[in-house]
Amino acid sequence: MRRPDTIRRALAMFRGKGVDALVGVVPESPFFWRLPEAPGQSARAAYDVDARPRRQELTAQQMHYFENGDLYVTAPHIYRTKNNRIGGRTDLFVLDEVEGVDIDTLTDVAAAESMLARLGWRTS
Repeated sequence: MRRPDTIRRALAMFRGKGVDALVGVVPESPFFWRLPEAPGQSARAAYDVDARPRRQELTAQQMHYFENGDLYVTAPHIYRTKNNRIGGRTDLFVLDEVEGVDIDTLTDVAAAESMLARLGWRTS
């Protein structure tokens, strides 16, 4: 679910920054948790729960960025030398919320269709 100008903007960023790879990502809060390691233990936060800021106050540097598989721009030499789409000097292309929908399951398809309908975009 890309906006019409996303590919153009990503290519312009790739060329302008002179990077080897550009990865499409969506921002997420850093408030992740881990399950308890054993029965009777507590779940563990991956952040300081005593100093948790409000999400609205987080800076771009405090956010985490999820690679959702939506967009990659890679220099050919990276494919040749690393046999991978990511390598060398890599930067992030931050997608907006609409473009960040990752479709891997039927539930994801339903969520994407619902979002498209709310935005007035055609789904067929």
